[in-house]
Amino acid sequence: MTAAASFETGPSGSSDVGPGPVSRARLAGFLKTLRDNGFKIGLAEAADALTISASDAAAREVTLRPALRALMCGRREDWQRFDDLFLAYWRGRGLKTAKVAPSATAPLRRSKTLRQMM
Repeated sequence: MTAAASFETGPSGSSDVGPGPVSRARLAGFLKTLRDNGFKIGLAEAADALTISASDAAAREVTLRPALRALMCGRREDWQRFDDLFLAYWRGRGLKTAKVAPSATAPLRRSKTLRQMM
Protein backbone atom coordinates (compact mmCIF):
# COMPACT_ATOMS: atom_id res chain seq x y z
CA MET A 1 0.00 0.00 0.00
CA THR A 2 1.40 3.38 -0.94
CA ALA A 3 0.84 6.58 0.93
CA ALA A 4 -1.16 7.87 -1.99
CA ALA A 5 -3.53 4.92 -1.69
CA SER A 6 -5.01 6.52 1.40
CA PHE A 7 -6.34 9.45 -0.61
CA GLU A 8 -9.94 9.11 -1.66
CA THR A 9 -11.95 9.60 -4.78
CA GLY A 10 -15.38 11.12 -4.92
CA PRO A 11 -18.63 9.16 -4.51
CA SER A 12 -18.80 8.41 -8.23
CA GLY A 13 -15.17 7.35 -8.35
CA SER A 14 -14.03 10.68 -9.75
CA SER A 15 -11.30 12.61 -8.01
CA ASP A 16 -12.38 15.30 -5.57
CA VAL A 17 -10.62 18.62 -5.54
CA GLY A 18 -8.15 17.98 -2.75
CA PRO A 19 -7.98 15.09 -0.37
CA GLY A 20 -11.09 13.83 1.38
CA PRO A 21 -11.76 14.07 5.11
CA VAL A 22 -10.13 10.72 5.88
CA SER A 23 -7.00 11.73 3.97
CA ARG A 24 -6.85 15.07 5.74
CA ALA A 25 -7.12 13.27 9.07
CA ARG A 26 -4.34 10.84 8.07
CA LEU A 27 -2.16 13.74 6.95
CA ALA A 28 -2.82 15.55 10.25
CA GLY A 29 -1.86 12.34 12.07
CA PHE A 30 1.38 12.12 10.11
CA LEU A 31 2.22 15.74 10.92
CA LYS A 32 1.54 15.03 14.60
CA THR A 33 3.86 12.02 14.41
CA LEU A 34 6.57 14.24 12.97
CA ARG A 35 6.01 16.87 15.69
CA ASP A 36 6.11 14.18 18.37
CA ASN A 37 9.49 13.18 16.96
CA GLY A 38 10.98 16.66 17.22
CA PHE A 39 10.19 18.09 13.79
CA LYS A 40 9.40 21.81 13.82
CA ILE A 41 6.12 21.96 11.91
CA GLY A 42 3.84 24.97 12.12
CA LEU A 43 0.58 26.00 10.52
CA ALA A 44 2.28 27.20 7.33
CA GLU A 45 3.93 23.80 6.79
CA ALA A 46 0.66 22.02 7.54
CA ALA A 47 -1.17 24.18 4.98
CA ASP A 48 1.55 23.54 2.40
CA ALA A 49 1.36 19.78 3.11
CA LEU A 50 -2.37 19.92 2.45
CA THR A 51 -1.68 21.69 -0.84
CA ILE A 52 0.83 18.98 -1.76
CA SER A 53 -1.70 16.28 -0.88
CA ALA A 54 -4.19 17.89 -3.26
CA SER A 55 -1.64 18.03 -6.10
CA ASP A 56 -0.50 15.45 -8.61
CA ALA A 57 2.46 14.73 -6.30
CA ALA A 58 0.12 12.84 -3.98
CA ALA A 59 -0.82 10.36 -6.68
CA ARG A 60 2.28 8.25 -6.06
CA GLU A 61 4.51 7.68 -3.07
CA VAL A 62 7.60 8.18 -5.24
CA THR A 63 6.60 11.85 -5.66
CA LEU A 64 4.72 12.42 -2.39
CA ARG A 65 7.51 11.37 -0.04
CA PRO A 66 10.22 13.68 -1.46
CA ALA A 67 7.77 16.59 -1.65
CA LEU A 68 6.83 16.21 2.01
CA ARG A 69 10.46 15.58 2.99
CA ALA A 70 11.57 18.83 1.34
CA LEU A 71 8.82 20.71 3.15
CA MET A 72 9.08 19.13 6.61
CA CYS A 73 12.82 18.69 7.10
CA GLY A 74 14.66 21.76 8.27
CA ARG A 75 17.60 20.06 9.97
CA ARG A 76 20.01 17.33 8.97
CA GLU A 77 18.60 15.05 11.68
CA ASP A 78 15.10 15.51 10.22
CA TRP A 79 16.31 14.44 6.76
CA GLN A 80 17.96 11.37 8.25
CA ARG A 81 14.84 10.24 10.13
CA PHE A 82 12.07 11.30 7.76
CA ASP A 83 11.97 8.17 5.58
CA ASP A 84 11.74 5.82 8.56
CA LEU A 85 8.90 7.86 10.07
CA PHE A 86 7.13 8.12 6.71
CA LEU A 87 7.27 4.36 6.14
CA ALA A 88 6.29 3.59 9.72
CA TYR A 89 3.25 5.85 9.54
CA TRP A 90 1.99 5.20 6.02
CA ARG A 91 2.98 1.54 5.66
CA GLY A 92 3.32 0.39 9.26
CA ARG A 93 6.93 -0.68 8.69
CA GLY A 94 9.18 -0.93 11.71
CA LEU A 95 6.32 -0.68 14.18
CA LYS A 96 5.84 -3.07 17.02
CA THR A 97 2.35 -3.98 18.11
CA ALA A 98 1.54 -2.00 21.21
CA LYS A 99 -0.47 -3.43 24.05
CA VAL A 100 -2.55 -1.18 26.22
CA ALA A 101 -1.62 -1.44 29.85
CA PRO A 102 -4.59 -2.45 32.02
CA SER A 103 -4.14 0.60 34.20
CA ALA A 104 -4.49 2.85 31.14
CA THR A 105 -8.06 1.70 30.57
CA ALA A 106 -9.12 1.40 34.21
CA PRO A 107 -11.35 4.14 35.59
CA LEU A 108 -9.56 6.77 37.59
CA ARG A 109 -9.90 6.53 41.36
CA ARG A 110 -10.16 9.64 43.43
CA SER A 111 -7.37 10.17 45.90
CA LYS A 112 -8.33 10.37 49.55
CA THR A 113 -8.27 13.79 51.07
CA LEU A 114 -6.16 14.49 54.09
CA ARG A 115 -9.31 14.57 56.24
CA GLN A 116 -10.34 11.08 55.02
CA MET A 117 -6.91 9.68 55.87
CA MET A 118 -7.17 10.87 59.49
